Amino acid sequence: MSDAVTKRDSARSLRIGAVAYLNTKPLVYGLEREIASGANVPYELSYGVPAELADRLTAEQIDVALLPVIELAGLTGATVLPGLGITALGAVRSVVLATRRPIDRIRRVALDPESRTSNALVKLLFAEVWGGWPEFVRPREGADLEEILDSCDAAVRIGDKALADEREREETGASRGALDDVVVHDLAEAWYGHTGLPFVFAARVSRAAIHETDAAGLAVLVDTLESSYRAGERHAHEIAREAARSTGLSEAVTTAYLTRDIRYRLGDAELRGLRRFLELAARHEIIDHAPELVLASRAATIESCEADRESAGAAGAVPFTSGPLTSGGTP
Repeated sequence: MSDAVTKRDSARSLRIGAVAYLNTKPLVYGLEREIASGANVPYELSYGVPAELADRLTAEQIDVALLPVIELAGLTGATVLPGLGITALGAVRSVVLATRRPIDRIRRVALDPESRTSNALVKLLFAEVWGGWPEFVRPREGADLEEILDSCDAAVRIGDKALADEREREETGASRGALDDVVVHDLAEAWYGHTGLPFVFAARVSRAAIHETDAAGLAVLVDTLESSYRAGERHAHEIAREAARSTGLSEAVTTAYLTRDIRYRLGDAELRGLRRFLELAARHEIIDHAPELVLASRAATIESCEADRESAGAAGAVPFTSGPLTSGGTP
């Protein structure tokens, strides 16, 4: 995906990496509106698929990104920023394992090239919940679900692709379409059933050097990101209507997805779920080790997904300090 920058104010602008998926629209809504207004802003905004953003953060091409959490295992000096992420408490609909076979007969799974976190989660679920360890392969680039399932027993599908598959099954089911016999297993729902914890798909992560060179600017940016999400939250139904027009999904589906299925607060419960995920991934050798999470300290007081939206961003912008995350989810 193009790394086109949408706005630049100065040489000291902080560079934000975002994902152009439906579920991130509320997070960047305010940023995009501000840019569209022609205002000079102290940041650059560019887009990429989730796995790509991790590589760009490592290469110091961006300073802050909404990052797939599995990437934390491979980053040095990364800090999780307060308050917001992409999380789920139960079914999420946009991260699924699609198959025509019973789980215990799956021998070959096609992974999704766009999200290493979802791929890690499906491996963990096979190891922890479903049993067995199938062969995991990469599908041909651009292959649709029907083509993938011709050569694999199951496929990981994420983001807008997963929602589009759902729409196709709904539209063609009555007429015996190609996907009418496909069963989907929601990975976040399976995680919650196994652990009783929320699943964190992505968190806002910054390079450690930014805390040292521009802590005040980063603090302002965190407040800006919070304000951007608040604007998106207020306009969620507008975002859902536009998404319905652009994707072909019904407005009821996009509204439920953005206001119920996806959750955006990253609090104590979510951080416990994140730590548990990384620990289990390390136990099953999906990652080399469970990293010590470093959390910008202002996140410690934010409750889980039910945080008071009015008080969470009320404090003025102050420089952040960082510290390791304890097992209780606070620095």
